[in-house]
Amino acid sequence: MALEISQPGYVLHQRAYRETSALVTFLTPQQGKVTAVVRGLRSGRKNGAGRRALCQPFQPLHLSWREGRRDLVNLAGMEAAGIRFPLFGEAGFCGLYVNELIYRLLYPGVAVDPFFQAYEQTLYQLADAENRADQAWQLRQFEWVLLDTLGVRINFTETVDAEPISASGHYAFRAGVGFAPVDQTSAERALPGRCLQAFSQGQYDPQCLSVWRFVFRQAIDQALGGQPIQARALFTPNSYQD
Repeated sequence: MALEISQPGYVLHQRAYRETSALVTFLTPQQGKVTAVVRGLRSGRKNGAGRRALCQPFQPLHLSWREGRRDLVNLAGMEAAGIRFPLFGEAGFCGLYVNELIYRLLYPGVAVDPFFQAYEQTLYQLADAENRADQAWQLRQFEWVLLDTLGVRINFTETVDAEPISASGHYAFRAGVGFAPVDQTSAERALPGRCLQAFSQGQYDPQCLSVWRFVFRQAIDQALGGQPIQARALFTPNSYQD
């Protein structure tokens, strides 16, 4: 007899499936990224409306399904496990950006307990952020954790030659390689060493937002193989958030 798996989770993405159902991808701690058939989600019946209310981004859920296929599961149960995170406006765009990154980059079926906690913490912090700069800082920290979970580690303390990053120096970032010292007249963008040091020490500096955005955008784009991120279109140009 198949065991029933029970997990907390959040909706990352959904798409239509057959006439009234949907394929919904969830993030869970012990089962990682899981895609399930949610039947009747698009029907006009009362139970369909209830399921649509649950299958919203940033809504904590309690999920259960029978052990079996790992690529596509049939939910046995889905219910709210708390109040939906109040992410609206720019904060909501940030949350959708986070969800898209996870959906596009995280491997399915792999336990990600610490990462799941980091995701929840990011939602808390985005809900509490007072402005776009605060949101951008939270997104950079999330991207750092996501890339590290994927095995992509950016060393903000040393150059590609294993030399310490200097606060007074300038460096070019090469995705997949690391930081290399450059002259400020270089054709490559020269990034201030003090900003790299600040990020490695977890020190927020609004003057470094564009630097951090540049570094993580290069790393994320490489991880995606150059494929576009749809959620970026939601942000105001040069907002530092994406």
